[in-house]
Amino acid sequence: MSYNNQGNRKRIKAKFKIKKEIIEEVVALIKEASTYSDAKEKIEGICRDKDDDLILSCAISARANYIVSGDKDLLDIKQYKDIKIISPRDFEAML
Repeated sequence: MSYNNQGNRKRIKAKFKIKKEIIEEVVALIKEASTYSDAKEKIEGICRDKDDDLILSCAISARANYIVSGDKDLLDIKQYKDIKIISPRDFEAML
C-alpha cells in the first residue's frame, strides 16, 4: 500500500481514528527512515500472494534488514534470506 496516495491516508485515518496531522508526521518519519529501491532480482513463488514477491525483491535490492508489514502472507514467512519480516507492533517494540 502506498502512503503517498490520499485515498490510502483517508483509510488509515478511518481505521485508526488518528488526526491527519499525526498521519502526515508518521509518513514523513517513515519516508526519512526508508530506503526506496527498484527490484533488481526477480523472486517468484516465495509468498502465497505473488504480489508480495515484489516486496521481497525490492528488499533484497535495497539490502534491507527488515520488512515491516501488517500483511499476513509476508509475516508468515518470518524471514527471507537475512531479511526479518516483522509487524509494525514488533518493530515499535524494538525502538
